[in-house]
Amino acid sequence: MSIQESIDRSPFSRRQVFIVGLCFVINAVEGFDLFVTAFSASSVVAVWGLTSAQLGILLSATPVGMAIGSLFLAPLADQLGRRPLIVWCLALSGAGMVLAVVSPSYTVLLVARALTGLGIGGLAPGLPVILAEYTPSRRRGTTIMFSSAGPALGGVIGGATSAALVGAYGWRVPYLVGAVATLVLLGVVIAAMPESITFLVARRPRNALARANRLLAQIRQPELAELPARTVVSGPARSMWTGVLGRGATTKTLFIWVAFFCTVGVFFFANSWTPRLLQASGASAVQAAQSGILLNAGGFVATVLFAALALKVSTRLLVVMALFGVGGALLLMNVVLGNLGGVRGVAILLGLCINASTAGIYAIVPGLYPALARMTAVGWAMGAGRIGAILAPLLAGVLLDRRWTPGDLLVLFAAPAAVAGLVVLVVTGAGPSRWLPEAAPSAPLTESVNS
Repeated sequence: MSIQESIDRSPFSRRQVFIVGLCFVINAVEGFDLFVTAFSASSVVAVWGLTSAQLGILLSATPVGMAIGSLFLAPLADQLGRRPLIVWCLALSGAGMVLAVVSPSYTVLLVARALTGLGIGGLAPGLPVILAEYTPSRRRGTTIMFSSAGPALGGVIGGATSAALVGAYGWRVPYLVGAVATLVLLGVVIAAMPESITFLVARRPRNALARANRLLAQIRQPELAELPARTVVSGPARSMWTGVLGRGATTKTLFIWVAFFCTVGVFFFANSWTPRLLQASGASAVQAAQSGILLNAGGFVATVLFAALALKVSTRLLVVMALFGVGGALLLMNVVLGNLGGVRGVAILLGLCINASTAGIYAIVPGLYPALARMTAVGWAMGAGRIGAILAPLLAGVLLDRRWTPGDLLVLFAAPAAVAGLVVLVVTGAGPSRWLPEAAPSAPLTESVNS
């Protein structure tokens, strides 16, 4: 019996519950760091006299850093380990938040936001992978989706903090709160975040057997007398490339990239621009901020709810329904613009759907790839999503400067949500055996794809 099969058949230990909780807290703090600019945007615009295009660039700076982190930092975890990369990326994110607090100019703030994005982008792929490797298959989708509710909670806290503090103390204070929270969390992660047992067994760094046995004891699993025989071809370059873009995997990977590009692009458009669009449509700054908070609150509730439903309902079905719901909510938001009560209700619905779809797609992907390519695959998929996240806020700012209305933008961004839903339906409906026939023996997580 493999380690993963043993974990699949065992109940949750306290250590595994702690890992899920820690990943949730990391996601929440990084969600705060990620969305704080959207809630302080009006104050920054007023202080520095920014145009909509300049604001769009500022809102895109973090996704630019996230794209670089996902594409180039995340794959390092398949060679160096999940835990070291998460530690260093948290340090980068915290450094960016500190720099934002002391930024003397728009240009320095851009750099600070890109640095924070670099850290978030590098660590984000590691969290669902760590969870997938420590979680029984029957609860894998649920735990990953629950952890993915963290950014929405961080957005709620960020919105509430900004609303309470920006008016009285200026736009820098929320960044200070985020910087302190990130650096405190960094200390907790250094002290308590475990390495992936799957990584130790597959990559076999120094003292791999002793380290793996120590972690197995913590999660109440039998220790190993020796490391199991390798089931995949050794060598970092070959295993990473063939697992993601090798024979039988390329088409699947391209589909996943399209789904991430569309899903994350719409997610960032909704979270970055909704408060500003509502204000442009006649809402006050306070009302716009409240709607942004409701969007994230709805997202938190939805992700927790979908995590519970994933115990009984297909994850792929939940994701597809949520993506089509995003498109419908954006169209409905266009209809109710100018009606504050209607806007608030639709903001909750949009938050429900956009956060659930993002959490769900993160839950699906790790199980499609072998262990030595898993972080690379998830990192590159998130990198494709970050490209969408870069272009979406930037495109919105440019189009607004060209006299597009908020309603026009809402209709425009409904389309990629529908495209993402169709792509997820196709790629998950095909089944893992079709996409990765040669990797099936070494990919014990594949049963989670349609769970």
